[in-house]
Amino acid sequence: MQISDGSKVCIYIDYEEKEAEGMKHPAIVRFLCKEWSLKPIEVEQIIKEQQEVIKFWETKGDIV
Repeated sequence: MQISDGSKVCIYIDYEEKEAEGMKHPAIVRFLCKEWSLKPIEVEQIIKEQQEVIKFWETKGDIV
């Protein structure tokens, strides 16, 4: 399935919100699968991809 970059960001924001609420990773993945009609492997891939993007940009310093 082709998922837009914007949707991936929204999915990851949902992931971070649930994590902040205290949910564990497996429960968050199940929630996102249900909420976004995705397979667990798709959700895991999106989470990993977004974390890599964040890690990349964190090493670049301040953007002014």
